[in-house]
Amino acid sequence: MAQPAVFARNNVAFNDSSPSVPVDLIAALVQGRFPGRDDFIEFYSKHNGGYFDGGAVFYRDTFYEVSAEDRNRLELEAFHCIEVPGMPPNPRLVSIVDVMEWRADRHPDALAFFERHIPFGCDCGDNDYWLDMRTGSVKFTIAGEHIRADDAIPVAPDFLSFCENIQVMQR
Repeated sequence: MAQPAVFARNNVAFNDSSPSVPVDLIAALVQGRFPGRDDFIEFYSKHNGGYFDGGAVFYRDTFYEVSAEDRNRLELEAFHCIEVPGMPPNPRLVSIVDVMEWRADRHPDALAFFERHIPFGCDCGDNDYWLDMRTGSVKFTIAGEHIRADDAIPVAPDFLSFCENIQVMQR
């Protein structure tokens, strides 16, 4: 499958997407209207998750003021896939629904957060990237810590801006 243009511009290798997802299935997962929803749906209708071979990073200071104590450089390992009935699972990717279930089991006190956020990506440390279904912003949570909206780290104002600024491992 061809590299998504949004990643090819920055020479980021994105591979092993699952088969495409019908738009109505994606729309059912990301309910409501929020900025960037159509970009998320379009991306997943063509590239159902994928693995960042060779690694990829995102720098938060692209959009936000970051102090020396804050996390700025965030790594990416993969975008999760959306399971399509009748399709075999992708051995290299985890489904969004599975991640949602795992996080809900591990953090039952964060159900309000999970109702408004979709875990679409991760790094190799089991930390998650989330799409906020109210604002369209991308957030990051750290594994092992409590997941609450106030603790989620702002990453990008929307999904497309996030994707456009993913880059190879070094700045």
